[in-house]
Amino acid sequence: MTKVTVSAWVKVKDGPNLTISTELDPETVVQASVVLDEAGGAAPQKTVELLASGGTAAALALSATAADGKPATVTVVPKNGVDEGDPIAVDGGLLVANSAVLAALVAGGPRALTLTNAGTQKVTVAIIAARAD
Repeated sequence: MTKVTVSAWVKVKDGPNLTISTELDPETVVQASVVLDEAGGAAPQKTVELLASGGTAAALALSATAADGKPATVTVVPKNGVDEGDPIAVDGGLLVANSAVLAALVAGGPRALTLTNAGTQKVTVAIIAARAD
């Protein structure tokens, strides 16, 4: 098995700090990267197949970067077979390391994502997904 460590740090200026960390033992880890054309381009939308059926979706991390290197906004629709969750506007990044939250995005957790770029620049989306059995 592969160990996956997820850590995040939230700091409020002149306010509180919060450190969150967890370690996962997923059966499968998948990495993908896709380039979305700008809105009106040849391919501003793509579906990325991530996890096989079975087991439990355990973690999803996504980073969206515009051609100029700045964070980009993409619309993400989580999918599991024929089931689709509600569209999520992701501005720069998304990190979910909780199987119950992932299952709430789409029944059974996301196994694929449909990504759409409505911006004026190409966007690169990097993804890591994990599945526990």
